[in-house]
Amino acid sequence: TSLISQRLTPSQEYIHQMLSKYMSTIKRKDFLTQLNHILDSRVSSSPSLGNSSTAAADDLQSYYTERPDLRKYTLGVEMDRALDYTLILKDGQSISDKDAIRTYFYHREEEENLARHGGGTSVTEVDTKELLIRAANQSLLADALVALTGSEDALLQQHQQQQHQHQQKLQPCIQKNDIDTEELGLIFCGPILSMASTVEKCHFTIDLQRGRVESVCIIAVTVPIEKKRLVLSRAIMAAHFAPGESRKRRSELRYAIQFVKAHHFRLSKTLRNAAISLAKDQEKMSLQTSRDDERVGGKNDEKLSQ
Repeated sequence: TSLISQRLTPSQEYIHQMLSKYMSTIKRKDFLTQLNHILDSRVSSSPSLGNSSTAAADDLQSYYTERPDLRKYTLGVEMDRALDYTLILKDGQSISDKDAIRTYFYHREEEENLARHGGGTSVTEVDTKELLIRAANQSLLADALVALTGSEDALLQQHQQQQHQHQQKLQPCIQKNDIDTEELGLIFCGPILSMASTVEKCHFTIDLQRGRVESVCIIAVTVPIEKKRLVLSRAIMAAHFAPGESRKRRSELRYAIQFVKAHHFRLSKTLRNAAISLAKDQEKMSLQTSRDDERVGGKNDEKLSQ
């Protein structure tokens, strides 16, 4: 009998409902607007400085100011990955060759070292150019990805509410115009779905002419199925960071989700198979936990009997 014709067990149906809810939420017409609204709200939230995008930008600038090693991380680790880079010089010249970009910043580093050792003017502050190369890596995306991540408890609660309505034979709830904040997210973390996000592609633009770094990335949201990862959805996210320059201008930080696509229908065979696979993983984890508890209990019994 094929998997599509099998009747799902309660645990499989439970997980399938969670995956289905995720898909149906992403397909909502207002999802992109609501997601960007909550993204801006969560990223702008600063406990120490209040809610403002400027406060978040200032916090990020301080982060890069205190981490000089991020220059090497960008020029080494990140540029060795399948990430694209463009450097725009102050005269407007554009450079896309990674080796040429590395050479430019390594040459600048040599000049700074000479300055520090008496070969020129002393470098006492971290200037905009240095902050931009430190920011031109995936650390720039971290706050946004956290803001886009919710707890799978939200999906669980929605499934439980639907079950309760069915049992009570209530009329279906009228769909609201807005999505509840708690259930909004691109990624839902938790032990049942084991959902994860991966940056598949990313293009960083280090713009020395305008004093900013920008990125456009493709993010894939996946769950495990057998020995592979199944892509549930993909999103295109843009980031913009411009460090402040004392009294000249204030720092800027903006994120935007430009596009989101769900890759499966609620009743698709693939989503059903994913639910079956995830339920098996849960059973294996439960069995392993029981065995571990038995081992611990056995060892404690041995100690007590001695």
